[in-house]
Amino acid sequence: MLTETEPLRILGMIVLPDSSDPGLPRFRPIPISADHLSICKPADRECDAYLHVREFIVRKVERPRDAQEEKIDALKEDTAAIRAQLDAVVKTVMSQDRERLHEAGISRELVLGLARQLKPEEALSFEQAVMEVRAAVETAIKVVEEGKRGSNLGEFVDSVLKRIAERTLVQDFEGAASEADRAFADWQRGEEERRAESTAAGIRLLEAGIEQDRLRRDFRSAAARIAAAVDLEHQDLEAFFRAPTAAGRFVH
Repeated sequence: MLTETEPLRILGMIVLPDSSDPGLPRFRPIPISADHLSICKPADRECDAYLHVREFIVRKVERPRDAQEEKIDALKEDTAAIRAQLDAVVKTVMSQDRERLHEAGISRELVLGLARQLKPEEALSFEQAVMEVRAAVETAIKVVEEGKRGSNLGEFVDSVLKRIAERTLVQDFEGAASEADRAFADWQRGEEERRAESTAAGIRLLEAGIEQDRLRRDFRSAAARIAAAVDLEHQDLEAFFRAPTAAGRFVH
């Protein structure tokens, strides 16, 4: 916005400097050597009024950004900075453990995926971030190796470890955790069924002894067996067999 600085011969200054400032953001008055009449009628292409107006016309007009757009731009800048930091962390980890990562089949994308698990609120230094990612890489290597090697715990466990390793290699950490949860639930159900069958078998054997006690009219022994059956039905097998009276309960 141009503002006059010279008075007219008789009328003086028409628009005073403080009146020429609208007080709007990103607008500032530009004083030029002109009076109230010449400011809007440039004498030639070399005068200040003409040059400023021409510059204003050819200047690229940018649409004012709202608060939401500014937040988005700030988020993009933060995201770019975070990406650069993660790339630096991954590069450092890869250079330190390149051979082991190659042997385990751990790709750069997987290491980057592990680095992305770091939370901004943790406020880790670069060195701490590298240590955290290296620890995660060690865990990933262990998971992959166990998936390939298997265990001595049977086919069921080995198949679960293999699926977990496969999901880990493709950065499906949630899926790998779900595999472990489902497998444990299956094991738990099987264990409960096994315990129930084992308890039922034990009770049936006690009942067989009770029948013989009745035939031989050994009511003391029968009472002990009945008590044992009740105990077995209401407590776990390990506790039952650890009980001090279990071994000698039916000794005559």
